[in-house]
Amino acid sequence: MSKRSIRILTALVLYAVAAVPINCMWLSNPGIEGYDRAAYLEMVHGTAHRPYVMRALVPAVIRTISNALKPVIEPEIGPKFAETLTSFAKKNSKPLYDVVKRWKWSPGFYTEYLVGMIVCYLFLIGFAFALRWLVLEIYDTSHWVVLFLPFFALAALPMMFRYFSYVYDFANLMFFTLGLIMLARRNMTAFYAVYIIGLFNKETMVLLALVYWLQMRKDDDKTARRLHLAGMAVAFIVIRMIISAAFADNPGVKFEVHFFKHNILYLWTEQYEYFRIVAFSLLGLGIFYKWKEKPLFLRHALAVVVPLLFLTFWMGFLDEFRDYYEAYSAGFLLIADSFCRVLDIPLTPKN
Repeated sequence: MSKRSIRILTALVLYAVAAVPINCMWLSNPGIEGYDRAAYLEMVHGTAHRPYVMRALVPAVIRTISNALKPVIEPEIGPKFAETLTSFAKKNSKPLYDVVKRWKWSPGFYTEYLVGMIVCYLFLIGFAFALRWLVLEIYDTSHWVVLFLPFFALAALPMMFRYFSYVYDFANLMFFTLGLIMLARRNMTAFYAVYIIGLFNKETMVLLALVYWLQMRKDDDKTARRLHLAGMAVAFIVIRMIISAAFADNPGVKFEVHFFKHNILYLWTEQYEYFRIVAFSLLGLGIFYKWKEKPLFLRHALAVVVPLLFLTFWMGFLDEFRDYYEAYSAGFLLIADSFCRVLDIPLTPKN
């Protein structure tokens, strides 16, 4: 077995083990059943409220696999799994039992829950490998740094869990990171494949167009740049039209406005504790330390925070940190870059 194969296998084992508790935490706290407009089973069956049901890719995957496996799993395997896991956790691990209790699996739908748990787990591992690839694309460093940076990115994810979890979250992390990789490699054929699939998962994939524009705005070939931006815009509009037509009869609206219901109250009444001020200050310091010496591509990729903040200010919860997943990979690597500089760990930008 080659060194490369051994390193990939080692990464697979490490990320697969690390992803288990992260996936369990995500399923239980805040959980996938917390918001009635985007309840898990309704998302999977395509009956949830808009705009959530319009993030259709992962629910469609789960639904397709579940329909094929339900005759096998539902009669005995699903109930036995739930009963055995609950019994084991109750006898051996109170923390695990507390996690399992929060899952709130509905009898008769064990297949959907089991398949969904596995699919989201695989997307989480896929995100770790995508981030590993992004590190290899942007930095020259040791294989140990390449191995452990995605591990620490997984370990940090629970800090983003607040209010609700959605079935498309980990796929969003993976597809957006893959899109960044293809832009960094300037492989536009592969980029469009990732971009189009990702748009069926979540509409914010369109923010990759901003990264592309920042990366290519000084390129001499203005015609190619304009054609690619137009292509991204057309793909976004066409896919939104297809999804809108598919779920036109669902309850809800295309955009929920939370500016008055949550964000104004949050900004007006929130008590900014000392810990939170220190945490955000350290986050900013980690990102902007020796800013101009850090990879230009990551600095461009972090620019998606600006439209994300604007969109979240009007249509999301400012303090629901999963709304910023599109900036997670770039932000994490910029902070990791700072740590490596301080600790004198070799992490050299390729350009």
